[in-house]
Amino acid sequence: MLYYLKDSEKNMSFKIYIVSKASLYIWLLCVFYENTN
Repeated sequence: MLYYLKDSEKNMSFKIYIVSKASLYIWLLCVFYENTN
């Protein structure tokens, strides 16, 4: 049970990492797009 919790916790932090990276890239793209126009 404890191992399962640890594994899901790791998976959750990985998802948060992916989402934060994706949002950062989207924000950078938006800024770049605004600057080019």
